[in-house]
Amino acid sequence: MEKQRNNKNLRSVFGLLIFLFSAFSSSLSAQITPEQIRKLEIIPVDNQDFSVNKEIKYQLNLPGISPLNVYITNPESKENIIFKTLRRTSDGNDGTKIELWYQFSETGDFAPEPLQLKIGNRLYQIPFVKIRITERFENKRPSVSFKFSNGKTVSQNTNSSVLQTSVSKTVRFQIVIENAKDVKSIDYEIPKNSLFTKTTDTSFEWTPLKNGRLKVPEFKINVIANNGNKTEIRTPECYITVIDGIQNGGNTSVKTDQTFADSFTETVTSEQREETSLTADNFELKIQNRKRNGIKWLFISLGLIILAALSMWMMKIKSPFPYLVLSVLLILAMILFTVLSKKHMAVYTEGIVKSIPELNSGKILQMPENSEVKILKDVGGWYCIRNGTVTGWTLKENVRIY
Repeated sequence: MEKQRNNKNLRSVFGLLIFLFSAFSSSLSAQITPEQIRKLEIIPVDNQDFSVNKEIKYQLNLPGISPLNVYITNPESKENIIFKTLRRTSDGNDGTKIELWYQFSETGDFAPEPLQLKIGNRLYQIPFVKIRITERFENKRPSVSFKFSNGKTVSQNTNSSVLQTSVSKTVRFQIVIENAKDVKSIDYEIPKNSLFTKTTDTSFEWTPLKNGRLKVPEFKINVIANNGNKTEIRTPECYITVIDGIQNGGNTSVKTDQTFADSFTETVTSEQREETSLTADNFELKIQNRKRNGIKWLFISLGLIILAALSMWMMKIKSPFPYLVLSVLLILAMILFTVLSKKHMAVYTEGIVKSIPELNSGKILQMPENSEVKILKDVGGWYCIRNGTVTGWTLKENVRIY
């Protein structure tokens, strides 16, 4: 009986020892070591507004260490970094959670001074993670930049060419608008000697049709800023270099889009070009020749009418009909002279000639520059012009009337 009682007591002691050993082992495994503490960083809590004069919360967790064993030296403020308050609580799992709040008065990359704390008899300095402080959301000015299909982004004026392309190659880009609550309107001027297409609200395709250093089209955008004010922003000034099919300084060919050229071009024969092409110096001369020819034929007509009237008078023709016919002919001659003297000459100087009066669609027609044309129609900002066998539409600014 006594032996059974002793065995029972012995089993109880062993059970108690096993329980205490397990609890001790568990506490050792859960408690953070000094080396692990030295590697810690104080991090900002996610989903905060990291802007000027906003209170920003940081947090540090010390697992396995009771808040009663953690002593914190109160942080001090320094230039541009203001300490607000801190809180030390249990993390709910026998550990310590430290929360700190700071405020930053300027934009830039900042980190507060390391936090000094004492755990047991050891002193530690825990660094803060550096964060970027920006302008407050409502104070951020709206901005716009170009983003090209090759990944190049232009956010400020530049005199250097941002990329190089060849004639008839399409340049694709987006305008990226930042710090705006709403976009009210986007206005732009369609550049000369090019095709310009809007593919989405902020994406565009630009196809230069001549070489040289060309300015990327400028955009004027009316937006509502974050503070509710209306403002106008403009895209930065930048350029591209457009070259011909053969690069200067070598025999290296630049691949051009021949399919594009073939599908949008009508050829003009050399005979047509010789017949229709005029130099600017000949425009006034040709108009003067027309006027002189008009005067010459007017005097010839008047002479013939007067000679016919004298002949009928000498023949003593008394019927009024022949004189009426001569009077009508005289009036017609005067009218014809007046019309011819006021007739203007239209000259196509340069620019795109399209099959329909739309810049973003239609076929491109080839017409010799500085050539006389006939204006068939006048619609809005377009003229329908004819030169030889080629008839097409061009902007009025491309036609000069003498």
